[in-house]
Amino acid sequence: MAQPTVSVCIPVYNRAELVVAAIESALQQDYAPLEILVVDNCSTDDTWNTIRAMKEPRLKCFRNSQNLGMFGNFNRCLELATGEHLRFLCSDDLLLPGTLAREAQAMQGNPNIAIVSTNCYHIHPKGHLLRASKSVVPPGVYSGQKTIWLTAWCFANYGFNPFNFPSGLLLRRSSALKAGQFDDSLNGLADVDFWLRMLEYGDACFLDHSGCAVVEHDCRASFDLFWKGLYMRGQFEVVRRRKSMYSQCSSPLEPMVKQMGGRCLWYALKSILHGRFNSAMIHRRLLREYGIDLHSAAFSLVQQGLQRVSRRCGAGGLPLREALKNAFQ
Repeated sequence: MAQPTVSVCIPVYNRAELVVAAIESALQQDYAPLEILVVDNCSTDDTWNTIRAMKEPRLKCFRNSQNLGMFGNFNRCLELATGEHLRFLCSDDLLLPGTLAREAQAMQGNPNIAIVSTNCYHIHPKGHLLRASKSVVPPGVYSGQKTIWLTAWCFANYGFNPFNFPSGLLLRRSSALKAGQFDDSLNGLADVDFWLRMLEYGDACFLDHSGCAVVEHDCRASFDLFWKGLYMRGQFEVVRRRKSMYSQCSSPLEPMVKQMGGRCLWYALKSILHGRFNSAMIHRRLLREYGIDLHSAAFSLVQQGLQRVSRRCGAGGLPLREALKNAFQ
């Protein structure tokens, strides 16, 4: 039986110094057939000349006629990809050796899987390891609806989603096409919103190996999104948009949103500690916008802090993976 084609899509903007390593990490995968698409979003540095100078038959280079924004360029990659499976490899990240073969095998073994998520490493721009990030979800296959609910649960309790970075996910293209396009109005959470829409058409598989290395550098877009409150707003919106689905679950939506209010208040306090008073005001306004009073947010923040201390001290607290298992039951 022929292996399905994997399209590795590398959206890039002003990454002349990093994109070559990303491309080479894709070229070094022991998987065929493989197409690698690099889509330059009107870079103003030497990115376009750099990628055009690479002579490799599996490499296809495209340049947008105008800058489409980060997730607009993700949508452009979706239009150009032809493989049965997709990988969005951020231009400042790396694929780890052998990961595409392992992920494609998992997806081939279960036609209901829409998304395969892995673990990742965080590395310095010079290449040395900073830390490893392990998925909070125990390895296995989970229904799309359960994973959608789990995402809200993780946002409410821990302030992050259960998936790896985009560079660590393999997607079934047929499910991605059904999901439509990335909604760039959600800024940094447009990817998570898209994964959840995909999971309306399939299941999620979490593998216990590292699929990518995320390069930590000062120009990462996520830092700016955080201080502008766009990351927190994205969390609220991703959860709010699934209100009708959560109404069918045993755990109602409103308590989750209130718990997220505690996280939002913590971000406001963190902004004050860093002297970013405008960021603090933005997060305070988000609480009002989503109908969370300051008293409820403060209560939730204290409650989450006590839970974290309990887990660290072993005073009857559950490890995160064990808590997730219980949440699924």
